[in-house]
Amino acid sequence: MKLKSKDIIFFSIVILIGIFLLVLPEVAMARPGGGHSYSGGGSSGGGGGGDLIGIIIYLIIYLLPPYISIPLIIILIIGYNIYQKKNKNSGNQIVSKPTYAVQAQSVANIAQQTHGLKNVDANFSRILFLDFVSSVFIKFQAYKYSPKDLKTIHPFFDQSIINTFASKPSDLRINEIVVGGINILQILQTGSAIQITVEINANYTQTTGGKSTRYIVTEKWLLERKAGVLSPTPDKMHKLSCPACGAPANFNDAGNCAHCGTLITPGNMQWFVRNRAIVYSDTIKTNSLTSYAPEVGTNYPTVYSPTVQSENHQFAARHNTDWDSYWSVFYHNIAAKYFTDIYDNWSMLTWNNVRHLLTDRLWESYNFWIDEYKRHGYRNVLEDTQILKMHLAKIETDKFYEAITVRIFASTKDYVVNKEGKVIGGTNKAARVFSEYWTFIRRSGVENDQYDMKSCPNCGAPLDKMGQNGVCEYCGAKVSTGEFSWVLAVITQDEEYKG
Repeated sequence: MKLKSKDIIFFSIVILIGIFLLVLPEVAMARPGGGHSYSGGGSSGGGGGGDLIGIIIYLIIYLLPPYISIPLIIILIIGYNIYQKKNKNSGNQIVSKPTYAVQAQSVANIAQQTHGLKNVDANFSRILFLDFVSSVFIKFQAYKYSPKDLKTIHPFFDQSIINTFASKPSDLRINEIVVGGINILQILQTGSAIQITVEINANYTQTTGGKSTRYIVTEKWLLERKAGVLSPTPDKMHKLSCPACGAPANFNDAGNCAHCGTLITPGNMQWFVRNRAIVYSDTIKTNSLTSYAPEVGTNYPTVYSPTVQSENHQFAARHNTDWDSYWSVFYHNIAAKYFTDIYDNWSMLTWNNVRHLLTDRLWESYNFWIDEYKRHGYRNVLEDTQILKMHLAKIETDKFYEAITVRIFASTKDYVVNKEGKVIGGTNKAARVFSEYWTFIRRSGVENDQYDMKSCPNCGAPLDKMGQNGVCEYCGAKVSTGEFSWVLAVITQDEEYKG
């Protein structure tokens, strides 16, 4: 194959651009669920960097003569080594994506372990457990540099963790804490205890000496509880509270509840954090509001629950219907309708309009980024949004909740404009095709399969007085817990979904 000089120049430029892009740090995507409240966590998404290097080297050798290909290969290897070294020094790691078979097996293992836990604890709810972990994480981050505050929640932690922060600088403060995702990695039952290992992806702002820095972190926590204990009911799990009386968590140095006086020994009635480890930590900049990266994972196979076929029929039987009929209702009245309404209000910065459609944790996570857009005078426009198809990935039920996870394939023109209306991120010329896993939850026994998008589901009043805590100020009903119909609990990027 003989190339003309202009072709050689063209391919050289393309390859050099590829090298340049390779050594750039990863950036976040826009849209709700697209990275702003998570920003990629501790892994680098689809395929290792070495695979890309191999492909580029092959193209260089095949397309270019030796006097050009050899220097380019040398430049490529040097650039890649710099990238590896930089990420090693910063704590960032290149992590190859697990194969679909490995991921599917992991999903099956966690499902089996969860089933085993429910056999000995009829009250266990994965939904409530993850909500509890989120609450503990947020309180811990907010209090860890304040010994006075930290002691009020110390029955939820091993004493060694509390001691770690006893001598930390008192001028450090952490706020604007956003939990992007929590995954259960393992459930282990021993003779005397039950242990659950979780991975938490989050970000927060740390302030010291008047200077604020935003961090993105991944932590692994090992939570433990005494064997033979039933999980607390939802009213004691939705918020961090005394496991004996349900009052807001406030304990003295000995571990006695300030409300009922009960001595709370870690693990005897409620989960406590036995160990914690920071897996990944890095700083993020506000320019992520306008940065865009290629979609990763859209072409990955859907990760299905290994028992999804039986799950849907069992669900339909509990609600005295057939699955095909119910799927049509859920698809149109819930998943598609919520998707459209949530995207429209995100785009218009009218996030309060969908408060009743989201759980507290999810709404707070994305509300932080809405505030960031407003503060900078930006708006993330989502235009010509279309749902292309939808897969049922999982149905989960427990004593208190039902959960349905769907993978939504869609396209939208996704771009950011400033206050003058100028496009400063993304493009308004072409649509981005993407997919995400959306998990909806509802209290067991509730049969309502739709929300009025413009009124309180309890009293029918307008949403103009729906507080940020999800409580209707007309009737006082808390509408964000699935008590009235389905609410959206989790949005997971397809490259990160673990079942």
